[in-house]
Amino acid sequence: MTNTAQERETQTPDGKKVHNVQYQQGRAIIMHIMLVKRRHRSASSSYNSLPKSLWLTQIKTREM
Repeated sequence: MTNTAQERETQTPDGKKVHNVQYQQGRAIIMHIMLVKRRHRSASSSYNSLPKSLWLTQIKTREM
């Protein structure tokens, strides 16, 4: 994920800049869940075989 994409996500729908980290993390997790659901639909077994802890750490590193 690029920095520009992250910066875009820090804006609320009404265009206000959000400084609340919790809000940003919540958005990232929601987006990640949607991604996973989309991948489940396409049935990518390679992604499903990854340990849960691995993609959880990926979320955390992406947030920093």
